[in-house]
Amino acid sequence: MFDTQAAEYVSFKRQNITRWGVIQQLLNQIERLLTQYVCNIAYVDVQRLLDLSERDQERYSNDEILSCITNRVQIDDAMTNPRMCFKGANGPVLAAIRIQTTWRRHKAYSAF
Repeated sequence: MFDTQAAEYVSFKRQNITRWGVIQQLLNQIERLLTQYVCNIAYVDVQRLLDLSERDQERYSNDEILSCITNRVQIDDAMTNPRMCFKGANGPVLAAIRIQTTWRRHKAYSAF
């Protein structure tokens, strides 16, 4: 969760109030992506966030969202580590989807 009471956040919001709708959407997508995995702290590159908000897309890819994070190595480790990738809020659901996907792929390959 973003600390919306922090002085930096309030100042950033005040400086970019004209683009705040798109920036808020991007921040929500970053938060949604990071809550799926156990990520304690993520640092957002403000300039990259502003550059991405200029595109004004409806949905951004995970790579575009992760490009806004400066400590991406730590986030990538948490996302790719099998022990950590299913410990988030939706961990059991994501694990079930992964198991179903693997099983269906195996059954389709066997039938082929």
